Amino acid sequence: MGHRANLIIIENEKNKIYYSHWSGNSIPNIISQGLEYCEKYFKNFNEDGYIMDNAWAEGGILIDKDNKYILFFGGEFLETNALRKAFIKYLNQYIWIDWKIDWAYKGIVDLAEYLNMMSDTILADGCKPNYNKIDDWKSLIKEIECEWSHKTLVTIIRNQKINDYILAGHWEEINFCIAEGEDIINKIPSSFLVSTPKQIKEVEIEDILLIDYDTKQLFANWTDCNDDRHIDEITDIWIDWTATRQTEGVSFNFNYTNRKHSYIKMTEQEFLNYINKWGLISNKQI
Repeated sequence: MGHRANLIIIENEKNKIYYSHWSGNSIPNIISQGLEYCEKYFKNFNEDGYIMDNAWAEGGILIDKDNKYILFFGGEFLETNALRKAFIKYLNQYIWIDWKIDWAYKGIVDLAEYLNMMSDTILADGCKPNYNKIDDWKSLIKEIECEWSHKTLVTIIRNQKINDYILAGHWEEINFCIAEGEDIINKIPSSFLVSTPKQIKEVEIEDILLIDYDTKQLFANWTDCNDDRHIDEITDIWIDWTATRQTEGVSFNFNYTNRKHSYIKMTEQEFLNYINKWGLISNKQI
């Protein structure tokens, strides 16, 4: 086993691609220690110029020194869009000042595409989409109140009426919804309905789905680093619909529906407490 990662430096238009067997779970702590540390750290590993496929790659950092750009993914404790965006904001403010930093939502695929090294061999069969229907929707109900269960926000628009739902528990709620196709509006239990946006805690929401019956558009945001096959296969289930990946997080659903951002947002102090609790930032940077 392992926690495999590709660690990449671009300088003077030349790529150096390193392989680490154990760095995948330490990506946030590595990147938080700045450029000099990263360059020295990467050199501890074999430079083989090889990009893993997306079944094996559990983390990655790409540092483009020529363009002052960073693309990364992986590590524990950054499971939601809110945490990832807050972490990037922190890096920009205190460590990687004047750099552009992005989360790689497609994982190693994003890094390979940036390097113009994308090939079919990077798309592992084990990472193909798997849209299976759930047998019993009511089995999710008991998970709603569990603080640490995986939570999915689903926003449904029909006849200009907007309903938000929170599903929890199985890590596959977004895919259960996609698998149902247009019939999801009849399958999702009313007990998941959110009565007020203040019931939505942004930091707890991992997967996000918006379904617009009025325009036949669907927007998906996964916590997992799913490649574009997951988007492409949606239209095989949702015939005559358009499917798009969104990376804005919870805010996308509220912007799309022209609503105030009245859900519960994470404060800066809450984020600082969180990263200190889980050691996401090197001690010398705190």
